[in-house]
Amino acid sequence: MIRLMRTHLGLAPRAFAPAAMVLALSLLTPAFGIRMPDYDLTSLVILSRGVLLVERFERKGTPGETWCRVKKVYLGPFLEGDQFPLPVLDSYYLPGINTTDAVEGQAAHEPWDKEMLLFIGKGSEEEDATKAQEISLVLSGVKLLSRARVFRCIQTNNPGSYEPFPQERELPAPDDVVLDPPGSAVKFADFEKDLARAFARVARLESARASHDSNALLGLLGPHWETPVFGGMREWSGSLSDAFTPAVLQALFPGAMEATVLEAASRCQSLEFGSVAWPLTEEPLLQVAKDASAPLHHRIAALRLLFVAADIWKTQDHRLIAPILRDPVAEIRLVAAN
Repeated sequence: MIRLMRTHLGLAPRAFAPAAMVLALSLLTPAFGIRMPDYDLTSLVILSRGVLLVERFERKGTPGETWCRVKKVYLGPFLEGDQFPLPVLDSYYLPGINTTDAVEGQAAHEPWDKEMLLFIGKGSEEEDATKAQEISLVLSGVKLLSRARVFRCIQTNNPGSYEPFPQERELPAPDDVVLDPPGSAVKFADFEKDLARAFARVARLESARASHDSNALLGLLGPHWETPVFGGMREWSGSLSDAFTPAVLQALFPGAMEATVLEAASRCQSLEFGSVAWPLTEEPLLQVAKDASAPLHHRIAALRLLFVAADIWKTQDHRLIAPILRDPVAEIRLVAAN
């Protein structure tokens, strides 16, 4: 029997926690050719111990060294006016900030404002937040400003460094009026609205986790996908760009019923997260996949888990899927054929 659960959830080591992913990923450099993540705002928030708007300046007595002065604190044990050297940006290629090279590209000639946003990685609670040697960034956790518009950092070439590209709206409210054409850098005021909604999502996760509210946790995953989806990360996305979904799943899985796990899987665009072990085995998944009375999205989720998480197609057990190829439901035949 092929088991999807590679480690018992009740004994899962702390190394699988989303915060620890930052520590592990902080060791990656572009030279290794490993795709670096491009985290969305909610993921950046959940991985950060500090979110700051800072102003770059040249400090007297330290010629050639760029320092940061905190202008606004969104999260963390910082105070406005705190100063520290600009964190190491070895993984970033930011013309005009950490390099003077002339490059071709959309953002190569942007006149960068002195302000920038930093997402500070998590560390020990005992750390002095303003000590330079203890300030490290979440990967992709740099946002630049140009004429009060926001630019994100994306690794477009692998191997390669993070480079600035326009930050678009991520979490607009239904009544928000978006007048800028697609691909435009978002105005800083609108970016702050998206950031506030990202903080609100993380707060809802913490509340649902504390109250063991499975319905609220499922709600954070959004509606189930109407059609079979395999992978499908957004353009320019790295393999670990979503740190929020695995955090929701880890809060949901302990003690979850089979139907709850399948419901969660049906709401996930990707099923492969290094920090998540799906707590279902092959036999019940096959039973659900073949059960014509089960909800269609649960049957599709069961098949996706079998193929994507269990790699059943690499074993002799893939023959067990053959009868499903004759299922009367077209969507089930499509997933089984894939």
